[in-house]
Amino acid sequence: MGGNTTIKTKNNEIISAEKIPLKEIGRSKFVKKFQDFLIKLNNEFKKEYKYPIWKDENEIKNGGIFNGSTSFIMNPNYNDDEIVKYKPQAGDLDIAVPREYSKDIYNFLEKYENKEFIKDVKYIGNNANNENKLGNTIICIVKVSFDNITIQAQMDLELSEFKNSKQSDFSKFAHSSSFEDAKAGFKGISSKYFLRALVGSIKQLDSGFVVVTPASKPDKINLKRKQPSKIRLLTFGVDTGIGKPYDIMMKNNKPMKIAGNIVYREKKLSEKTYDKNLTNLMKLVFKTDKIKQTDLHSFIKLLQLSNKYLDRKTKQVALDRFLDILFCIRNGQCQVIEPDVEEDVKIKLSMYNKAVEMLHLTPNKNLDIYVKQYIAKSHNVKERFKRVVGCTVAVDMVT
Repeated sequence: MGGNTTIKTKNNEIISAEKIPLKEIGRSKFVKKFQDFLIKLNNEFKKEYKYPIWKDENEIKNGGIFNGSTSFIMNPNYNDDEIVKYKPQAGDLDIAVPREYSKDIYNFLEKYENKEFIKDVKYIGNNANNENKLGNTIICIVKVSFDNITIQAQMDLELSEFKNSKQSDFSKFAHSSSFEDAKAGFKGISSKYFLRALVGSIKQLDSGFVVVTPASKPDKINLKRKQPSKIRLLTFGVDTGIGKPYDIMMKNNKPMKIAGNIVYREKKLSEKTYDKNLTNLMKLVFKTDKIKQTDLHSFIKLLQLSNKYLDRKTKQVALDRFLDILFCIRNGQCQVIEPDVEEDVKIKLSMYNKAVEMLHLTPNKNLDIYVKQYIAKSHNVKERFKRVVGCTVAVDMVT
């Protein structure tokens, strides 16, 4: 998804990011250049604001501030040949910065637009309009030269949670990408999708419930106009952690019922709380805390853990939920991984097929239909659908 951004500079120039040809540049050169650049940026920021962005500069050198695939590209524990074999090019650089410094970082960078930080590294600009609309990421472009190669690289400054001068465990996990997954051809988002499926499968109700609105009270019940066919009592998000979206409506210390169905009230946004403790996540999903936290970062590891700790029925529910997340079977819209429809569907099918294979389950018999519907909804494409074979998508599309 990286390397696709376009920004407009103060001079009204339109600048587009480019993919980073890591193999051609040489991974060691690339790492050294960006380490030097970020150390310089950190020192200049400290001069102006009297505090650094990263208190411990070793986190730049040991790869601690980097997320996504950048985390293993910049990790000194891997050698160059190992990295470029599986990652010959990169889309962008994902770099964690403390969320509480975001406005200062934005205003600092504004002064450096189109200026050089170090030799051969010029900051071009970012996509934010002002300090109050930064979202979760400040997407920047820097112009970098390596001998005879010059690129306009996308640099995502991800507003993250830091504790004791390092990214928190949850923040690192939420933005992680496993090198083991990369070697198997999977993006970092694969593990996050599958964890959502696992958590959603734990407490799922298919019957025996009725849902009422957040404003409902025991003496004034308002049924949801459209009742869901199923509800999940636990949710998971990479920005939020584990959540509980419903309360059981109580009256006289007993659960309320309508026509024999337990009444569940949707929580108001202000009532919702979340748990970001990774040990609690392990216990919730796998009923054990004897798992390496880094195993939660990997799609392949999660599939292996599912086989080890979950029964066949639970795995099947998780697989069904995974299919729903990938192809929006019950929801109107879902995340598109790549703008190119065939590439997007190929990536998502490879995730699903790998889960089917490793969990020793059977693919959904309606898979072709769901993929067809997804293409039409999420890519806004009218198409004459032919077939899906494994990870091969054969479509005849008309826009």
